[in-house]
Amino acid sequence: QLATEQEEERADLARDLHDEVSPFLFAVDVDATSIRQLAEGETLEPAAVATRADAIREAVAHMKKHVKSILGRLRPAVHLELGLANAIETLVASWQLRNPDVSFDVDVTDRSCGQKLDAEIHGIVREAISNAFKHANPTEIDVAVTRDADDDVRVLVRDDGGGLKPDSLSSGFGLVAMRERVTALGGTVDISNRDDKAGVSVDVRLPIRESYAAFDGSEDPGGKS
Repeated sequence: QLATEQEEERADLARDLHDEVSPFLFAVDVDATSIRQLAEGETLEPAAVATRADAIREAVAHMKKHVKSILGRLRPAVHLELGLANAIETLVASWQLRNPDVSFDVDVTDRSCGQKLDAEIHGIVREAISNAFKHANPTEIDVAVTRDADDDVRVLVRDDGGGLKPDSLSSGFGLVAMRERVTALGGTVDISNRDDKAGVSVDVRLPIRESYAAFDGSEDPGGKS
């Protein structure tokens, strides 16, 4: 299951490169060729050259934005060095860039849960958002990561899409690997259709100390400060 999801993610990245970057690479090549032709012509028209140069700059800016988005999905650890909140905001920005009609509401604790658990939380949010777009056609997605009175972690991702079919509640929706990983960390997962409106709710609870014990027997490095 996990290998299949990784293959699907790589396929998504490849499609994004093809759909969002390749056309602009072609446009840059065409404009650069036009500039050379203008320069080699008998009459050089500065305005025409400037227009082509501006088009190249716009295309490059677009490609930089999308390449940054793709790299953010490939290398979450880089963003995690700047904190979990920053990493999730970067992840959400990459999805919103490709889906501008979808609105996000993000509320993530500024406190680190420790490097290992931060990475797991980031993966949970990434998987929940990915599956919402794959299966639910949402217009709104809410992401919340909080630490409760017992200082444990709650990850809540909700969308307003079409909801889960009955046979997806236990075996489908691409969330089986997430459920298994959270269970191994001593946590719980509740994946269900929302009660308040159409859509899916992914509600994950992770006891920090038990989760770190599942990693390597260590305790929560995030502390209770």
